[in-house]
Amino acid sequence: MVAQKKVAAFTKRKLSKMTNLAIKEDNEVLVCGEMVRFTDNYNIFGYEAKDNLGIIIRIDMGNGKPLVYLSEAGEFCEPKLEILERVKPGHVSKEAKDLLKNIRKLQVIDT
Repeated sequence: MVAQKKVAAFTKRKLSKMTNLAIKEDNEVLVCGEMVRFTDNYNIFGYEAKDNLGIIIRIDMGNGKPLVYLSEAGEFCEPKLEILERVKPGHVSKEAKDLLKNIRKLQVIDT
């Protein structure tokens, strides 16, 4: 029993260090490219996201909020994990994979 808890804690730490995975709750792991549905009111530049779908782009380790792309609005946002519902846990569609290939983190270059 104690050994199982240690393995679970190690796995949780290891997963949380990866940029494309984040732990929503004890056993739930969000994956980059996974589809999520907004379950609560969330307004992004006049677009109401409630009951609409978004794609998880990445998890920011600083504030724990995921970067989500709303294709209908054409905008990115950082909602709280509590207002997101997973559509197909762990499934990444071909469209999401294609989108992720074209997105990079902004890099500042000193001149």
